[in-house]
Amino acid sequence: MLDDGSLLVIDYKTGGTDLRPRSAAPSPGDCSRSTLKGLVRSFQLPLYLRCATERWPAAEARAALYSIRDCELAEYPRRKDGDSGHAHMAACISALGTLCDEITDPAVPFEADDDDPRRCARCEFRNMCR
Repeated sequence: MLDDGSLLVIDYKTGGTDLRPRSAAPSPGDCSRSTLKGLVRSFQLPLYLRCATERWPAAEARAALYSIRDCELAEYPRRKDGDSGHAHMAACISALGTLCDEITDPAVPFEADDDDPRRCARCEFRNMCR
């Protein structure tokens, strides 16, 4: 909790803050994996923020990524004047539900995402994709 009674959830990153989601939230009609990868990038901070707001519902909650390398604090989601970010967060959580439904649907075949070979090289499950 901050001095003003609000809550700031910080996700510390050893790299930059380039994992901050785009300002546009995914639309309910397009929650494809490629769209989510481009817009949301990571569900980690939206989940942290959701857990915090459920735990402390009376507190005004905000979230940010903090780059340890750059000493940069990047607010999440990027907010425009008068925008609380709640609609963006709701869209991210809804998209996560859609993604979980797809993952657990036996009719949807597994497809490896090999867009970033560096990420694949570090993945402990890389042998399953071959």
